[in-house]
Amino acid sequence: MNTQIDISGISIIDVLLVLILIWAIFRGYQRGPVVHSLSLLVIVAGIAIFGLLSTEVSDFINNSRSGQLNNLEYYIFGALFSATIWLSNIVADKTQKTSSASLKKPVNIILGILTSSIKYLYIISIFLLFFSQSGILPAKYERNSRFYKIVKLTAPATIKTVDFLK
Repeated sequence: MNTQIDISGISIIDVLLVLILIWAIFRGYQRGPVVHSLSLLVIVAGIAIFGLLSTEVSDFINNSRSGQLNNLEYYIFGALFSATIWLSNIVADKTQKTSSASLKKPVNIILGILTSSIKYLYIISIFLLFFSQSGILPAKYERNSRFYKIVKLTAPATIKTVDFLK
């Protein structure tokens, strides 16, 4: 049997998304659903709060200067989003240390993988939108990707406070 796989239509974004999804499955199996649910809640709340804060800080800085700084709100949001990821990891670590639930039951494994995958796809959606809106990600990668269009819509459906996600 001669089977050929055509990889000519696969973009670097698709490869990264598959690798991140594999990592999410591993982390979901390892940590369980409670840890990832709380971590996702921290991320969503952080994005909602920091989305408003980044716009306000950007406006304040641009109003206090004589000239405008281009894309300042993107960079402020990127820094605050990094802080959100860091905070969610702290919450996840503390929750995992205090959690006494058995993580190796089949239901916990499946729910852990599901919540972890949702969390990581949500994070990647924010990163992809951030990179495409700030001009870091070339448009050719977006056009060539098979999964970008699916993952890209994950975060904007839930977050309305970040201007460039609307």
